[in-house]
Parts: sequence; structure tokens; C-alpha cells
Amino acid sequence: MKKQNLFGSLLVACLVASCSSGSSDEIIPSAPEKPAEKLPITLTTQLSRITDNSFDSGDKIGVYVVNYSGGTAGTLKNSGNHVNNMGFTYSGTWNPDTPIYWADNSTHADFYVYHPYVSSVADVTKLAFTAMDNQSAESDYKKSDFVYGKMANVAPTAEAVKVMTSHMMSNMHITVKPGNGFTAESLKAADVKVAVNGLKTNATINLSTGTISATGDAKTCTPWLSGETYKLLVVPQTVESTQLITVTINGKPYNLTKAFTFEKGKVYNCPVVVTKTNNGINVGINPWETDGEDHGGIAE
Repeated sequence: MKKQNLFGSLLVACLVASCSSGSSDEIIPSAPEKPAEKLPITLTTQLSRITDNSFDSGDKIGVYVVNYSGGTAGTLKNSGNHVNNMGFTYSGTWNPDTPIYWADNSTHADFYVYHPYVSSVADVTKLAFTAMDNQSAESDYKKSDFVYGKMANVAPTAEAVKVMTSHMMSNMHITVKPGNGFTAESLKAADVKVAVNGLKTNATINLSTGTISATGDAKTCTPWLSGETYKLLVVPQTVESTQLITVTINGKPYNLTKAFTFEKGKVYNCPVVVTKTNNGINVGINPWETDGEDHGGIAE
């Protein structure tokens, strides 16, 4: 009787084992989903700088990225943006100090770009900048250039985001021309110096709106002589009637008294005609080429 019970138990165990190993209803857990890869942010720029038409190797820009919330644009803040003042250095392409990524594959964003780069920006509405008062060296002239650009409502993309930058400075191009009593040869042989007076060289830039304001005291500025043209980058401002331009020939100064408004992004071509008179030298100024108005005047 015991042997019969033992045999029955073994038979049942074998049947259970056989059913378990051959079942087609076994549930196999699915593999976990692969996390979505982060989409890197890359940049390209179209340059409209006053000084030249391309960035130089080693130039560095600052970049802010502000995400949208649904369909509403975010506000550029001093900190807490999606990307805060990331430096990008140019070497044929723009390379970030640290790789940056889109928030996801659907969130739009605004891009803010400026040059030259400042490592610490305390207030994005009042970024301080100074144009050199002595721009007689080409390097100091170029240091006085500030560019800014904004690209709004950009959808996440694997392509480089293209940002157009614009001039924030004004640019004076002054040439000295011979009038009565002078020849091109005599002017070329003379010791000629040019200065622009009464200009504020400090500024604050609002990176959110792209506006610029002149600040500080007025100074006398020295332009860079490039070929036969004296070039000066000027913070946009209105200058009250003053001795705006001084032309000094062989140690003797002659002044052009004038009021003027400098606007950002404009180049003002200023041929100064020097003429000998009984009283000394008259300096006439031809129209600035940007606005079509006659800004002529006499220096005494």
C-alpha cells in the first residue's frame, strides 16, 4: 500500500513538471524603452558688423536661450534661463564652452546673441560696454564694435540655429579734402590730425530689447586712419552744438561747430573740405550719406 502511494505521488510530480516546462502561456517582460537622446544646440551667425563682414578666429560671443511655455515666450532673466550666457568661440564654426541641448524635441525657444563676450553679466538689461576714446590703432577700433542679435520662436532642430547680428554702434568715416589754397599733395605732405569732440564713450545695452543708451562724461576721441579715411566707432547719442570735428594741420587746429544725432547701425561718410581764407581755414562738410540732409558747416 505504501509503495502504491509513493508511485502515485511520483507520477503526479512528473505530470506537473511536464506541464510547467511545456506551457505556452508564460509572460516574458518587455525590454525597457531606450531614453530619447538629447538634441544638441549648435549655432551659426550671419554677421553685419560695422568693422568687417566676418568674425575672426578666436572671437567669442555670449548666448542666452529662453524656453517657451506652451505658445508663450519666456522672459530673458539674469539667471534661470534654459542657457545662461554660454560662451561660443569661433574657429570656422562656433563651439560652446560646454555642450548645450534643447529642453526636448518640441519646446520652442528664443536665442539672444552678443559680442564681445563678457564672462559675468549682472544685469541683462544693463550690460556695460565702452567704446575706446583712442581708436588710432586698428585693434582698439575693432574693440569698440558691439553686435547683437535675437532669433525668436525657434523650434528644436538638429540643424545649426542661424542668428543675424546687427550693429549697435554708429560709424564715422572722415576724409580730409583740399579746397582753395591746398592741393592733394600739400595735404599729403602736411601733419594732419583729426579728432571728434564731445562724445560719450560708455554705454549700457539691454539684451532683451536690443536698445543702447550712452552714459558717462563726454570725451575727445581719436579715429583710426585707414588708408585716407579716419574711422571712428561712436556710441549712439545726440551731441548738442559743439566743436564736433577738429582738423589740425601742421599744429594749427580748425574746428567745425555742429550738433548731430548718431544712430545705431549707420555709417556716416564725412568729407571735410579744407580751404584757406583771409581769416585762416574754412572747413565745409558735405552731407552725411545716410539721411540725405545737408549738414554743411564752417569751422573758424
